[in-house]
Amino acid sequence: MALPKLNDVPYYSVVIPSTGVSTRYRPYLVKEEKVLLIALESGDMKQISNATIDLIKNCLEDNIDIDSLSVFDIEYLFVKIRTKSVGETVNLNFLCSSCDTENEVVLNLDSVSVPIQSKDKRTIALTDDVTVGMRYLSYSESNENEQISSPTSYAEYMFETILRSMHTVNTEEESVLVKDEPDESKIEFLNSLTTDQFNKLRSFIESSPAVSCKVDFKCEECEKENSYTLKGLNDFFG
Repeated sequence: MALPKLNDVPYYSVVIPSTGVSTRYRPYLVKEEKVLLIALESGDMKQISNATIDLIKNCLEDNIDIDSLSVFDIEYLFVKIRTKSVGETVNLNFLCSSCDTENEVVLNLDSVSVPIQSKDKRTIALTDDVTVGMRYLSYSESNENEQISSPTSYAEYMFETILRSMHTVNTEEESVLVKDEPDESKIEFLNSLTTDQFNKLRSFIESSPAVSCKVDFKCEECEKENSYTLKGLNDFFG
């Protein structure tokens, strides 16, 4: 006699932030959660990355090219899937900015969003004649590059992220596709920039979209009104 099938799994609609493509997803099951928990316990970033991607692939109804999706796409999809799998709320602790009292706040994950920059903000003017078209790195790219996923310094992380995020370098005469150029040329280009020019590219990286949510609460001890902005998965589940 066969064991019964306990659950008819529901599907929910979601829009992928960077592409605007609508798809559907289901909650993750015990078999998928188990793989993710094992990866989290290992502390290995590549294992965690692979487990996260595999979980999302299994839960999406459509055949989406997961490997091409940006970091914030993956983070957003994970939050949506987690919400329907475990629950729509998570309890987080915040210190009051006035008296340092720890306050527990219940956050509704349905309020999490991804503010997307307009496409024109992805073109950075370095001079009157030279612009750089930037792109968002995929989740896979970010986690497979050790200088980005496990940098020895913030400077190393930022330089490598900018290096890999440049899409085109444009002049009045031509547009150069950066991926077709050797790393030596890319590095030489970045090293030739002034500090101000480099900081323009850095600002693009630092302001890149991420899952975010504003949290407001009144301190239970001194009654001061506090406001925090959560950004990135670690702020929600770290």
